[in-house]
Amino acid sequence: MEASKDKFSFNATWSMAVGGMVGGGIFSVIGVLIHTAGQWA
Repeated sequence: MEASKDKFSFNATWSMAVGGMVGGGIFSVIGVLIHTAGQWA
């Protein structure tokens, strides 16, 4: 099997993982914020 040049580098993979965690955290906090602050959110 031949190595493909289309693979992600370590930095690209790490960046996508961290971005996904931060993005998921933001959307989770938005739900709590809307529940707590109501119309003021």
